[in-house]
Amino acid sequence: MYSSQWLRVACDDLNAKIQRTHHLFPQKFPVLGFEPNNLRVGSAEPLLNRWRRELGEEEFLRFLKYRYWHSLANQPLAFVEKIARQLGVFSSLNCPAFSPYKNLSLSSWAYAASFSTLSRPEWLRLLATSPAGSDFLERTKKIRFTNVVDHENRRVQMWNNLCARNYLAVLLVSLPLAVWLLVKRKGTENLTLPAFLVVYFYSANFGNVFGLSVVHTMEVWRYSAVQFIAALFAQLWAIRWLIEIALIKLCASRQTRASDERGEIPDATLVNLCVAWEWH
Repeated sequence: MYSSQWLRVACDDLNAKIQRTHHLFPQKFPVLGFEPNNLRVGSAEPLLNRWRRELGEEEFLRFLKYRYWHSLANQPLAFVEKIARQLGVFSSLNCPAFSPYKNLSLSSWAYAASFSTLSRPEWLRLLATSPAGSDFLERTKKIRFTNVVDHENRRVQMWNNLCARNYLAVLLVSLPLAVWLLVKRKGTENLTLPAFLVVYFYSANFGNVFGLSVVHTMEVWRYSAVQFIAALFAQLWAIRWLIEIALIKLCASRQTRASDERGEIPDATLVNLCVAWEWH
């Protein structure tokens, strides 16, 4: 399908590009081992663009699909290890879904990248067809030199740090407890829906992270950042659920203690009301 000479040159070029990212970005992607975006957009003629030009669009896409499945079939353990390590990036002691930035320079990061993308020939032709498009390009060109910096509020930063460092702990406490309640508990049908939602919210977030870990890397900040809402919602719901379980236990314990002190048999109705307190 592909000549051995072309494959050899492509393999050598890929290895050289990956090694080059080790020197350019030594600390940026420690788990993946190289900067993936550099292969696509990181030079005057990125490697993948050159392959697209040499093979043609349709053949280039077939080649990428072939290499993906070929790598999976021949190195399944390495593939699984890569996915597990990327899942570990997200489910770490400092979850990357929550912003780690105190100050974010939009000029050198967002606007410069936007202008670079808009400057591609296909986009320039499209923007030039309308005055609004040309004006947008001109304003983007100017604003990348204005030193715009986004300063994160201190209280927002504090909550980001707190959520990032507690994400794994809340997950490890709430998820097994919810699964246990769903599988083992009997006669507590009113408690199963909140437990199911804990499992559901964390499962949905895990599915998103797993998909990204399969096809790319969680070390790319934009891929981690888009998980913010799902991660935050799952975490807050789990915290709420754990607090209410604690309150239910406290309510039942006080009722039992009060009955013991009076020498009475605990009122089963009141205990059951405490257990079902939140769900009714």
